[in-house]
Amino acid sequence: ISEEPGHDSGSNPNSDNSLSGVMHYPTLQDALDANSIASNLVPSWIPDRYELGNVEVTSLANQTIFDTYSTSKSNSTLGITYTYWASDGFTPSVIEKDVSDVTEYVQGGITHYIMSNEDVRVVTWINGRCECTIWGNLSLDETEKIIDSIYA
Repeated sequence: ISEEPGHDSGSNPNSDNSLSGVMHYPTLQDALDANSIASNLVPSWIPDRYELGNVEVTSLANQTIFDTYSTSKSNSTLGITYTYWASDGFTPSVIEKDVSDVTEYVQGGITHYIMSNEDVRVVTWINGRCECTIWGNLSLDETEKIIDSIYA
């Protein structure tokens, strides 16, 4: 991740001045571009009932966290959290799940781990130094379609 002029909380109109290191962007792609992260990470398809909102980006000493979510009219939720680590050798997060089996889904040469936690489906994977998690009230077919759209 590189620091770019004009992207600090003091000079960017999209920043949250109450929290140092927190920025807001209109889309996930905008947030990744602004942080010089070029990888297949952004889904081009999500279920019609969702519309992702602004992306909150939190910069910490050794990681940058990209977070966005949407709540549908029926109060179901879809969220995307990507943690980009400043260096290799990081320890991945622990993902909470229920007793159901984990499904491995390979796309783009990367293994994606699909699991459920009660009524929420979670998919998590690592692409380089980026730990990726998408979660929500999704069917298995919808989850796989989201993953496929990242690499289309």
